[in-house]
Amino acid sequence: MTERKKRWLKITGIVVVVILILSFTFNEIVSSIITNKVKEYLADHKPLKGYDIKFDRVGFNLLNSSVKLIGLEIIPDSAFIDSLVKSGYKNSYFSVSVKKFAVLGIEFKKLIKEKEVDIRKIRIKKPYVKIFNIKGKQKPVSVKQKKNEKIFSAIEDSVRIKGLNDLKIGMVEIRDGKFDIIQHKTGKLVITNGGIEILLEKLALTKSKHNNGYMYPSIKNASLLIENNKIKLDNNLYKVGFDKLTINFMDREIEVDNFIFKPLYSRRKFSKHIKRQQDMFDVKVSKINISEIDFKKLLIFNVLHIGKVDVSKASIKLFRDKKVPFDHSKRPLLPHQALKKMAFKMKIDSVRMTRSYFEYEQTAKKTKKPIHIHLSNIDALVTNINTVKTELNSKSKMIVEARALLMGKASVSVTIDFPLTAENDVFYFSAEVNKPFNLKILNEAVYPAAGMKFESGVLDKLTLHATGYPTFAHGRFKMLYHDLQMAAIDRDGVSTKKTLTWGVNKFVASSNPKKGKEPRQTVMFFERDMEKGFGNFFWKTIYSGLKGTIIPMFQKQTERRFRNFVKSQQEKDSSAPSKAGK
Repeated sequence: MTERKKRWLKITGIVVVVILILSFTFNEIVSSIITNKVKEYLADHKPLKGYDIKFDRVGFNLLNSSVKLIGLEIIPDSAFIDSLVKSGYKNSYFSVSVKKFAVLGIEFKKLIKEKEVDIRKIRIKKPYVKIFNIKGKQKPVSVKQKKNEKIFSAIEDSVRIKGLNDLKIGMVEIRDGKFDIIQHKTGKLVITNGGIEILLEKLALTKSKHNNGYMYPSIKNASLLIENNKIKLDNNLYKVGFDKLTINFMDREIEVDNFIFKPLYSRRKFSKHIKRQQDMFDVKVSKINISEIDFKKLLIFNVLHIGKVDVSKASIKLFRDKKVPFDHSKRPLLPHQALKKMAFKMKIDSVRMTRSYFEYEQTAKKTKKPIHIHLSNIDALVTNINTVKTELNSKSKMIVEARALLMGKASVSVTIDFPLTAENDVFYFSAEVNKPFNLKILNEAVYPAAGMKFESGVLDKLTLHATGYPTFAHGRFKMLYHDLQMAAIDRDGVSTKKTLTWGVNKFVASSNPKKGKEPRQTVMFFERDMEKGFGNFFWKTIYSGLKGTIIPMFQKQTERRFRNFVKSQQEKDSSAPSKAGK
């Protein structure tokens, strides 16, 4: 290298260094000026009513046209919190801290000359949002509705920002966010989320073609990722959480991985924390996919419309301790009655559950062994879950179709039709078993409650059809079987009461059909216990047919009760005054 080239290289290096020093100095001076000006403004004004906004410093970089806000905090003042508490209404307030809020790639020339905001990226690092809930009475609904209507109409139609002609943001990126919900009075953590990531692409406010000052919002895509969610419910009995939740607004779908709804206590300890009987839930779901979501309809009209919900590898376990006092104040609704009562407008076209497991256990009175029933390899489909009354007609119904292995062995299929507009809240159900199985597999579900178990017997085929109403259900039950023998069991759940067993088998029909005769079909009938729910109602109706088939003496009792019930209903109808006579 010649001396001349070395000299020019040295001069170039010095010039670059000087430019960098001048640029750095300029950036620091501008940063200092902006920091002081913004702090002065915030000291004299409150852009956010009830909150103080603080930050450590503002960073400015001329080379990449960026502005950074370091150590941002938004904190509610004590007077504002006191006013919310004293109002007596259910309220909330929040606090926010952000490590770094960066606006990158600002087109300053467009902003100054053309009043257009053009930003390459907004990056928010480690935001931590805390929401504090204040308990109280509900605010008047009309006030909230009016407020929401204004917000939703603004989102749907347009916005107007004085002094701004256009706005474009290439990307908004939120990384490593955290979100907590906390009870104001106790300081207890209700919900905590870590690892929140939000990505918004190509946000814009485009000027109206009519030159009326309004701008219309648009966005190419938006996504939300939440990891390691944990929620403690207010009853302090359960924890709820998931490994990952992803929302993609462009694809209109939500995915949840490894959802849990687990009790905080063992079965024995759980019973000590409840005053009245209730099922203890233990739920795990590998994957939930919610697709074809109409987010726009939800925001604008407050109506949730979902196309499909797919639930894969769910494990649902329920346990009830019958030693805990029963709650006689409850009057559970049937599924379609509950839908009719819902104030929230919702329509889900279909919910499918695959490769799933259900288990129910409860303490029994007849033996020390718990009643146990389980269904495995569940494949279920529910269609038309609908509370939007304007979309219902006389033929609208919710349909449940399910196939499963009862006690892991017996292949069972069930169909339930719930008409959604019938005034009498009628529903229909049917079930069938087409493949033979050994009846002994049902013992865990039968003998703890009845004190009887199947000693032997094979079920060849079962079909049933029934009609249900809020207060009773009836139908036809047909079970074909052979080689049936029963045994009476002691409270230890093992020992056989030999004398009682001999007496019971004198009344038991060992097969259906009997040799040389037509198969026997029995009546199902059950008057619902209004203090119990659909599961009890459904099973007790089927059990009436099962019991009547195996022990014909019980069938005569069931038929007599059904005839007397129908007669009493007819007498009530005939004695009731007609509408014309009122």
